[in-house]
Amino acid sequence: MSFVAPLPDPLITRDQVQELVHLGRTTVINKANPDSPQFDPTFPAPIYLSKRAVRYRLGSVLAWIESRPRSRADLASDAANEGQANRPANDA
Repeated sequence: MSFVAPLPDPLITRDQVQELVHLGRTTVINKANPDSPQFDPTFPAPIYLSKRAVRYRLGSVLAWIESRPRSRADLASDAANEGQANRPANDA
């Protein structure tokens, strides 16, 4: 039996994150900054390799993207489904 090591989660640059999430540089920075009004605790945390070298884990970025709503129609459909789930059954 041979041992196969799992592939490491690659680190990507902030520019690559911007391309993947379709957000600008400042927005990406603000989403990770707890002092910003745009702070999102679910957004992947940056990894500082040095003062100027910042990377993100690709797996974390992809997981964050998957956790986001797909479209306004998805939001409306999710809201409708939650409303039906919370509504008491009609005894006719």
